[in-house]
Amino acid sequence: MRPAIELSYIGKDNQAMLYDQLVACDCTPLHYQAIRIRKMSEEGILCEEYIEKIVREEKPNQKEKIHIRYDKIRDYIPRNISFEETIEYIKAALKFYQEVHSKK
Repeated sequence: MRPAIELSYIGKDNQAMLYDQLVACDCTPLHYQAIRIRKMSEEGILCEEYIEKIVREEKPNQKEKIHIRYDKIRDYIPRNISFEETIEYIKAALKFYQEVHSKK
């Protein structure tokens, strides 16, 4: 709802241009993107190119994620590695595994 409020402040021509881009890209802007669009509109620099660039940005919720329950991997993590350090440990272990595996 917050993006819609931000975008309600831009002119009708810009709203039509934004709508066309959203339909073409099959996406919707997040709140921070709507704020940027509104500011560009207020500054008089909003154009189709800027709108397309903003709405095509990769959004945090579009990034692929792997979820592993901590209790499923705890036996493979040394006890001196804290929960906060686990991600870096796993990344280092995977890098090491890849290096060893690629030598075979």
